[in-house]
Amino acid sequence: MNREPRRNEVGFTMIEMVMATVMLLSLAFLVTSMIISGTDAQRFSDRLGRVTEISQDILADMQRDLQAAVRVFDADTLGMSYRGRVAPWPQAVALASSKPSSIQVSSTFKKDVSGTEKTGNELLFARQAWSDSFTCTSGNAYRVDTYRVVYYYLRKEGVGPGKGSPHGLNLCKWVSEPLVNGAQVDAIADATDRTEVLKHLRDATPDDSGAKHSPLHVVWMVGEDPATSGTFRQILADGSMTTTPVLPRANPWEIEREVKLSSSGMLHATHYSVASNWSQGNQGTGRFAIANNTTASVGFPHGFEVQVVGPASARKVLVHLTLVSTNAKGLKAYYDAQVVTVVREG
Repeated sequence: MNREPRRNEVGFTMIEMVMATVMLLSLAFLVTSMIISGTDAQRFSDRLGRVTEISQDILADMQRDLQAAVRVFDADTLGMSYRGRVAPWPQAVALASSKPSSIQVSSTFKKDVSGTEKTGNELLFARQAWSDSFTCTSGNAYRVDTYRVVYYYLRKEGVGPGKGSPHGLNLCKWVSEPLVNGAQVDAIADATDRTEVLKHLRDATPDDSGAKHSPLHVVWMVGEDPATSGTFRQILADGSMTTTPVLPRANPWEIEREVKLSSSGMLHATHYSVASNWSQGNQGTGRFAIANNTTASVGFPHGFEVQVVGPASARKVLVHLTLVSTNAKGLKAYYDAQVVTVVREG
């Protein structure tokens, strides 16, 4: 026999079950969204910390190099001549829009004005590598300084920068073979001693302290016109010198790259890029230079700017760097910083 349900019996109607299910699903969605948002925030925080670390490491590396610099090359005739002597690197070709800064002796760091631009997006200079002290069999002791040319510049990463893309750029560091101070070599009046010193440098025998350095093959008249005969001389096996480069060296003279010290991409495998001109405006690109966003020029200056001011006795070199993450999803982390280093040319 059928009976009616009692009033105090517990149960859910269909409508109540649907409402409860909707509420549970909504709560699950909210919790999931919060978890995803928290994960995204943590990932962004990690990217931000990493890009800060990488940027600071690169700028510190540049500062260490610049603190030992003896000559900064700019966009004048001499500087461009030295730039042309940098041995080509097919795996790390500079941007077509790459150019050095113009040194302004009496200027200050500021935004360029059309017609008097001084900002570049590359940096070429010579720094001291080491000093070598050597005592000849005659008992005479001599000290000579050695240098390396260092070249920081931008190159394309992948297809390169373009409209709508904040990245596509890598930073290269080209470091030269060691070069010995030609004026100091010529100051060794005794021909026998000079030959002995040159053989010691070429053969990389221990110096007076017992230290061994890289073999030296090139004598350099520091800062002289590279097109002038005698600015570069090659040390031969017998300790003599020749102004004509010997094969396999290129002729006319080129300054060769030290492979183990050079980097074709300082941002390799980091998931970060030098910011392009097409990055967000608040990321700092083009702070000093007048930006050129034409595709034909591949853009200028992007997130690497250099200004040089002051006299030779106290050059001030400003480097402005902006890096951005290359992640496809989520917020892009970036770091925008600049450093100033004083260089005393000698």
